[in-house]
Amino acid sequence: MTFQFTRHPGRWLAATAMGVVLTSAAAVVADPFASDLDIFLTHGNTTIQLFQGAQDDTQGLFNVTFDDESVNPHTGSLPIPTEMQPLQLLSNFDGQDLSGTWTLGIQDTFVPNEGDELVGWRIFGTLVGNQTFNFDGPGAFNVDSDPATEVSLFAALQGEIADINVQLEIVGNVPEPAMLGLFGMGLAGLALMRRRRNRDA
Repeated sequence: MTFQFTRHPGRWLAATAMGVVLTSAAAVVADPFASDLDIFLTHGNTTIQLFQGAQDDTQGLFNVTFDDESVNPHTGSLPIPTEMQPLQLLSNFDGQDLSGTWTLGIQDTFVPNEGDELVGWRIFGTLVGNQTFNFDGPGAFNVDSDPATEVSLFAALQGEIADINVQLEIVGNVPEPAMLGLFGMGLAGLALMRRRRNRDA
């Protein structure tokens, strides 16, 4: 049996098999629509934009380290490299005290609420004097919302920033039990239709 998947403008999926149509408001996707997202980092009075999505309706892996010295220029279209330059330089934080709250803001103004989730993120780098730092931020947040989803970490280490990088991972949503149940109902309906057709033949 073959199911044909069709993506509609509202980005829900329809699976059609022998006249049975199954629909769900929650699209079942393996990878995030990361090209929809805009991502910001704030510390103190400084905010920079790390990522600006191209809003080109593409899916793909999003596990990237933003590094000013990366050989890969910023791109908002997928596939996203595992390392690339941010849209605005992280060196804007150089010379500031590392300690305090760092806030990651992720916004989807294109087609929100597709179920993309921030798995985790971190800031890492060196302070003046070559002391290294690495602070992990919280994950498990839905991040394709408008207004922006904001998650914060607290850096407890004092020192003047010499170099800073940001790594984050975003994944798409997984099949929900309700969606799987719809497929089961569809298969049962197909079996019933086939039995009736055989009986009437």
